[in-house]
Amino acid sequence: MRPEDRSSQTRFQEYFLDTGSRMVVYVATSDSRGPIADDLLLAQLRRLREKFDGLVLYDTSRASARVVQAAVTLGYSAVLLTIHRPRSRLEIHRAARLIRRHGEELTMAVAIGSEGLLQHRYAESDVVAARRLLRRLLGRIEIETTSTEPWWRYLESPEHPAFTAIGDFVSPMVHAIWDTDLTDPARMVAWTARVAAATAKKLDRPVLIREAGIPGQGTHPRLLTTGPFTRENQAAFWRAWMTFTSHRPLPPVIVHEGIDNDGKTWDDFEGHWGLLANNHNCRAWPAWDAFPALPPRQRHRPR
Repeated sequence: MRPEDRSSQTRFQEYFLDTGSRMVVYVATSDSRGPIADDLLLAQLRRLREKFDGLVLYDTSRASARVVQAAVTLGYSAVLLTIHRPRSRLEIHRAARLIRRHGEELTMAVAIGSEGLLQHRYAESDVVAARRLLRRLLGRIEIETTSTEPWWRYLESPEHPAFTAIGDFVSPMVHAIWDTDLTDPARMVAWTARVAAATAKKLDRPVLIREAGIPGQGTHPRLLTTGPFTRENQAAFWRAWMTFTSHRPLPPVIVHEGIDNDGKTWDDFEGHWGLLANNHNCRAWPAWDAFPALPPRQRHRPR
């Protein structure tokens, strides 16, 4: 769907296709081993609100209720929930409760599953069943849904794209670090934009890129070198992206991610995608300055 084609847009699509919207991944990550404290969670979300008005959560856990309530308090416009385990009735019920509680205060949608087909954690039938249960729990409350897999699944398997048919919009992941050997930030931006545009054109459906960006440090997973990932290159990527997209009609992208996540230890770069450090001061890395401040605005309300 072209950004200007708004005749059939639903509420969440209207939000993310608005060029004044900006979304970021947020994981409630403590700077210690225990659960995140309320003051740290609020400090992180208050700082992120300076540049972003939409949050993307990666599971629906105990902490999600605090995050969504804080989003309301701090003036966010939208939250995209994720049911990370579509086979989990608990997670589905949690998502339904949050939507019933906050659906009038926030523009909300739900991603049912995230890379689980790629990782063989569940089947397409599990995603369909989870969507059916969620809708039954919500009754007359309408909620937009999607699911997330890497971009190439949408382009390389067009004859069996069952996972593109389960939602109201498509939210692929587009990561140059996994799918190319590029190291120059400007070239990585050009590749990301090209893939995003090709995906939108192929599917002819509303597209929200679920993740894009590069880490601020660590070893490249394909090249096994440490040179490409620096805080300066991370900033160069996002500066180039903001410039590149300022005059091109591309699908909107969710920034991956807001806060460094020390709990992601399986690769040395995984904990360093954040624009901000994981501490009470929310120290800004250079990439933070690539994004202009986002002033408060009227939330998207039900029509």
